[in-house]
Amino acid sequence: MSNFLEGLASIFSGKKPEKSDEMASMSTPAAELQRAMAARKRAQGRDGNFVMSPFSVLLVFAMAMRGASGPTLREMHNFLKLSSLPAVPKLDQEGFSPEAAPQLAVGSRVYVHQDFEGNPQFRKYASVLKTESAGETEAKTLDFADTAAAVEEINGFVSKQTHEHIKQLVTAQDVNPNTKLVLVSAMYFKCSWAKQFPKHRTDTGTFHALVNGKHVEQQVSMMHTTLKDSPLAVKVDENVVAIALPYSDPNTAMYIIQPRDSHHLATLFDKKKSAELGVAYIESLVREMRSEETAEAMWGKQVRLTMPKFKLSSAANREDLIPVFSEVLGIKSMFDVNSADFSKITGNRDLVVSSFLHAADIDVDENGTVATAATAMGMMLRMAMAEPKIVNVTIDRPFAFQIRYTPPSGKQDGSDDYVLFSGQITDVAAAQ
Repeated sequence: MSNFLEGLASIFSGKKPEKSDEMASMSTPAAELQRAMAARKRAQGRDGNFVMSPFSVLLVFAMAMRGASGPTLREMHNFLKLSSLPAVPKLDQEGFSPEAAPQLAVGSRVYVHQDFEGNPQFRKYASVLKTESAGETEAKTLDFADTAAAVEEINGFVSKQTHEHIKQLVTAQDVNPNTKLVLVSAMYFKCSWAKQFPKHRTDTGTFHALVNGKHVEQQVSMMHTTLKDSPLAVKVDENVVAIALPYSDPNTAMYIIQPRDSHHLATLFDKKKSAELGVAYIESLVREMRSEETAEAMWGKQVRLTMPKFKLSSAANREDLIPVFSEVLGIKSMFDVNSADFSKITGNRDLVVSSFLHAADIDVDENGTVATAATAMGMMLRMAMAEPKIVNVTIDRPFAFQIRYTPPSGKQDGSDDYVLFSGQITDVAAAQ
């Protein structure tokens, strides 16, 4: 049994880290971000399918936070408790052919107006970003007065980084002659399942969708497989059906969480409401799924998994993040012309965040997952503004998902996981 538990640690967590308290949870703000995105969409009458990349958003947020000071910094740090940029995950490619190797490519860039090119404080800021990103974040001067060329340059960078999945992140409304700085991140993820779904077993099945608040039965493409290699991270009770589906990279898995009551989907990411209702909260659920108790309970069992294929486009998942942060999360100072303080970028309190955009897509099929994301934050001058026991896991009702990367030295409870992508599916017919 001890070898089995060691296997659980290696696949889903690794050894416990020796870190300072500053390297706090990345997964908790990711859950808050998903809660806020879902709440914003509900408020707009768009409570349906979506995908986002918390890691991409939080990376750009961290880049901005490295230039913040005073109350602006304190407010940002209350949400994301990091004192430096998060390290980019490195997937294990050893033993794979180039075509089959797990891929996670993250690119980041600082586009700056020529007015700040020679600014000593900006040079210091750019140097910090480059150092903390292991040389991956470059600063590039851009003439924002030529709006068309600036938009083309930024979108070209994003398109290249995402293998042409996201071709239009910013428009002339987001980047204009008043823009002084744009922080950009773009990422591409491609990974096969550790155990792929046999294509010949894919058939038509029923998904109990939630469309415009009404329950609808849909006939959709359902994939089937049997998982029997321990460890198995599974939770099935009266409130929730959840499973961690491992990728070929041993530190990465897709967590699929299906509440028994579809209306509790948003509650998964709301710690307060989950406690009030006595239903699952994503972080405590992941912790339980990866516990030794769960490992022992699942020992020797097999999981017969049924789940839908799904695909969401970046065109349908391009979002303005300013309302998400300012109205739902209550992070306001960075967007306020009277209080924004990014003096560690220019040496003066002259910048305010004027745009904050995100786009993502995802394609989940029998082979694995391809997902991409991009985030851009613009700043202006403030004045300008089997014979064993079988556990059946059938995903046939609205569910949430997270693609989580656990650092090799990560905590077993998942608190320092990187949530690369997350979202929800309520209407499979619209995602096939």
